[in-house]
Formats: sequence, structure tokens, C-alpha cells
Amino acid sequence: MANLTAKIVSTYFNAHDVKHELTGEDEDIILTGYTAENKKVIDIAILFDESETTCRLVTRDYCHVPEQKKETVILELNKLNAYYRWAKFYLDEDGDIRIDTDAVVDQDTCGQECHELVRRLVGIGDDAYPQIMKAIWT
Repeated sequence: MANLTAKIVSTYFNAHDVKHELTGEDEDIILTGYTAENKKVIDIAILFDESETTCRLVTRDYCHVPEQKKETVILELNKLNAYYRWAKFYLDEDGDIRIDTDAVVDQDTCGQECHELVRRLVGIGDDAYPQIMKAIWT
């Protein structure tokens, strides 16, 4: 069964010219991305759960960390987690940095809420990018 909340958000994105793709077996994932200042593109997946009242936004292909830099980068990600309250930074099992946030959404306002969350996550990801790159390259 298609996820109603995801469809509502997709309709909102269409009405506001937000490029995206509604995907997933149950049409419960929206893929989108924005250009940014420090990082050319920040791609985000919005994952809707079965309850249709919560969603998770997570970056895709944000940044890969070489094995020899993981310890340094993890320390930097901890600093970022302490600074940004609307996002969490972590290193996944493949050595990729992820930035994500969770939200409770209401079907009456979920389009606007998700749009704001995407913009917020892109802004945070773009602001943090130079700091992360410095940790990788120094």
C-alpha cells in the first residue's frame, strides 16, 4: 500500500517545484537534493514509516572517509553533534558520513514540514562540510 504521507509530501513538492522522486516498494521514500555553497550537491532521502506520522531524513553520498582518517573524523563528528541540535552526524559501516534527523509530521502540514526539514538539513550539511573536509585532509 502506498504511503499517504509520502504522497502528500510529493504533491507539495510538485506544487513548489522541488525536484524529487517518489520511490520504494510502498512509495514510502522521497529522494531529493539541493545545490549548496560549500558542497555542490547535498542529496537527501526522506523515509516514511508505516504509521505515516513520522519520517527520517538522511543524506546520501555526502562524504566517504578513508580508513586512516576515521578516528580523527569521528572526533570532529562528535563536535558537530554537540553544536547542531537538529541533526546527528555519524560514520556508517561503509565509512560514509551520514547526517540525519527524525520528525513527527502531521498530514495536514507534512509537505511544508518536510520541505523545511530538507532545507534545514542541507544548510547544516553545507555549513559543516568545510570542518569535515579539514578533518579528512589534515
